[in-house]
Amino acid sequence: MNRLIESWESTFYTDVILYVVLFATLFVSISRRKYFPQLRLFPLYLVFFILLTTSSYIRTSLETTPYISIMPFRVIISQEYFVALLEYFVFSIFIMKILYTSHFKRIVQASIAVTTIAFTLGYIFTFNVSSHAKYVMLHYLYLVESALLLLGVVFYYIELFKFSPQSNLLKNPQFWVTSGLTFYLLCTLPITIISPHLLGVDRGLYINMFSMIYTFYIILFLMIIKGYLCRRTDLI
Repeated sequence: MNRLIESWESTFYTDVILYVVLFATLFVSISRRKYFPQLRLFPLYLVFFILLTTSSYIRTSLETTPYISIMPFRVIISQEYFVALLEYFVFSIFIMKILYTSHFKRIVQASIAVTTIAFTLGYIFTFNVSSHAKYVMLHYLYLVESALLLLGVVFYYIELFKFSPQSNLLKNPQFWVTSGLTFYLLCTLPITIISPHLLGVDRGLYINMFSMIYTFYIILFLMIIKGYLCRRTDLI
């Protein structure tokens, strides 16, 4: 338990706050799912995100015991690869559903296929290597995910300026979700770029840095909650 508390302290308890926000977002997404079909798969993503965080807490609590083996780590890293891919898939499907232009939709569809292949190959090729190599590969895959999702939100903003919005943007759930995603991606992109280097040279700073990622995740999910809570008459 002391090891878990130390882990929370290293991220300034932002991961605990995120854990609570995940449950709140899951509750809202389930209760409001029929009003927001573009994010129909979002509760599934949240469930796996919560399971990943719970598994990580359990493993951290067991790190000081003599019975810890490499198997729990492999379970966690497998979950991280899966959740990252599921995250990309869910948000890409959302972006594809809110786009109007057919060639934009086709580009997003193609990016889903490319990213799925990249994550699958990355996981297979690093399955029997060191934990450091696994996380370096995962960070590079996160970089691919971020770049392609940013491309998708650029398409959304192009259409937003091209076509007149059908409602007040501040009452538009799609705008809140896309804006939250854009803010998260832009703020975490520099961290994602330097993470592979930091992992090898300063693990303490690398761990502390996650407090920023967790903070941006919290903002993202709060903006998604705001989108879910838009009045039904404002949903497009």
